[in-house]
Amino acid sequence: MLFATILLFSTNVNALSTSQLEEITDTFDVSKDGNVTTLKLKKDTAQDIIIGIEEDPCGSGAPIVPKAENVVIDLAGHELTNFCVEAIQVYSGSTLTIKDSSEEKSGKITQKERTTAFPLIKNDGTLIIEDGKFYTIEGNNGGVIENL
Repeated sequence: MLFATILLFSTNVNALSTSQLEEITDTFDVSKDGNVTTLKLKKDTAQDIIIGIEEDPCGSGAPIVPKAENVVIDLAGHELTNFCVEAIQVYSGSTLTIKDSSEEKSGKITQKERTTAFPLIKNDGTLIIEDGKFYTIEGNNGGVIENL
């Protein structure tokens, strides 16, 4: 019985490291159902989200979800702006669904200034968009989504 409890605990922590969970809980409600991790925005924020890699290339303190995870970002009527380069990076072997559970469907992902050489979302996995508005800045050379 002890082995099963330890295994269950380890499985739940795999979605995000313990330190990452502590850092992002003021910005996101984090929940896990099976192999699906949901990050629901609590407020407007500048934050990169990296899915399917073990390190944060920008040092932004981004929520990092390991490979082969299914992730849902629920904008919940709020705005996500990139902190570093791309707002969202989805690496090979991972699946991301973007949705907006708010009644108004006013959730959006916006590119900040000085990141116009990069796409808003860089996708090398599976990307599913159910809801949300996506904005880049004038002069953007990277576009909204770059599929690799």
